[in-house]
Amino acid sequence: MRRVARYNKHVSILSKQRTREHVIADLSVNYAERQFLLAGCTIDRVVADYGYDMIVRTFDDAGHLELAYVAVQMKASDAPDYSQNSGFVTVRVDERDEWAWRNDPFPVALIFYDAAKDVAYYVHYQTVPETTRRSVRIPTANRFDDKAARQLRTAKNVLLKGLP
Repeated sequence: MRRVARYNKHVSILSKQRTREHVIADLSVNYAERQFLLAGCTIDRVVADYGYDMIVRTFDDAGHLELAYVAVQMKASDAPDYSQNSGFVTVRVDERDEWAWRNDPFPVALIFYDAAKDVAYYVHYQTVPETTRRSVRIPTANRFDDKAARQLRTAKNVLLKGLP
């Protein structure tokens, strides 16, 4: 005999629950997408997340698609791990992601979203000094906005010029 769940408008132990972590993750992607869109880019959300949450396509000043991409990994929290003077936020990184990001030929942006403050910070990952720690300190001076998105586009284009 098949069980039928009774409707309870307050709580159901049989249904999936949307947690605060889910909300924060969606808000972080939404925040970053908006900044990239304001910078004239397009975003492809990565469905199967193997270290990247989105791939950003860039366009030249005439609106033509440029070669290559900027890869993005989002991190988010309601309670960030800020340094004592709030000059940095520390973000934990999986060593497998760290390896992939270091070896990606195009820019990887690690973007941290502070959900409580509705602000994001970023680092072009390949510019971060290599370390044996599995955390990265992102300067809070590196606010992620449409200007930062344009800077990532520029970094990608500089890399492209250096390729054979």
